[in-house]
This record gives sequence, structure tokens and C-alpha cells, in this order.
Amino acid sequence: MVTGMGLLEFGGPEYGGIFARSARDVSVALVVKRASLLHWNGTTWVESRVPGENPLLAPFASDGKSGFWSGALNGRIYHYQAARWTSTPTPTAKGGHGMQVGSLAWIPGTTSVWGLGSVANDLADTSVLLKYGS
Repeated sequence: MVTGMGLLEFGGPEYGGIFARSARDVSVALVVKRASLLHWNGTTWVESRVPGENPLLAPFASDGKSGFWSGALNGRIYHYQAARWTSTPTPTAKGGHGMQVGSLAWIPGTTSVWGLGSVANDLADTSVLLKYGS
């Protein structure tokens, strides 16, 4: 629920990350009944559904244009640009799970990001550094 001057009360869902480009361009990832992205446009919050299974988004990084990149708990990297979602699977360790992204950093002058995280199998976690975008 949004009240007052843009105060967002969402009553107990899981929350992911927050990405602000300006005072009138803020996105918040959360899960109430489904994964959603709430976008503040300076006047109101607008909700959009995030595609995929369990895509609680965090962290966020600019794509150098008007979109952003985000990691997710479901082992994917998401890109949001021009009101359109795309996603790419993260690497997996043999016998393991997808990469859990811990941080993202935009590479200035590009629409790419560096991603830092880890992949896990039954024996250990392995740190991974990856580049996404062009």
C-alpha cells in the first residue's frame, strides 16, 4: 500500500533490492504473492511482474542507459530495458546450483556489468566473476 508522500507499506513480503536513478525513477523488488518490481515515477508506484520462477531480485546495477541489471535467487541474471525483461542463466558448478550473485557493477561507457558471486556444489562454494552485456 502506498500512503502519504510515496511511503510504501508492503506488510511482510520478502524484499530484494532497490535501484534509484533519480528522485523520480526508483525501482523496488519484492515478493507478496508473486515476484514483482515496483517502480516510482515521481507520482505513483507502478507494479510489473518479474518473469521466471523465484526471481527475487537483488542486487541492482545500471545498464548505462535507461535500464538495469539484477541478480536473482533463481540462478539467473535479469536485464530490464524499455519495459521488457530478458534473463540469462548463471553458470553452475558440476553437481551444483546456479550462481548466487552478491554484487553487480556497471562498466562505464557500456551497457555491461561485472557480477561477483558464488556457485555451490555438495563439497564447497566457489567464487565467480563474470561479465554480462555488450
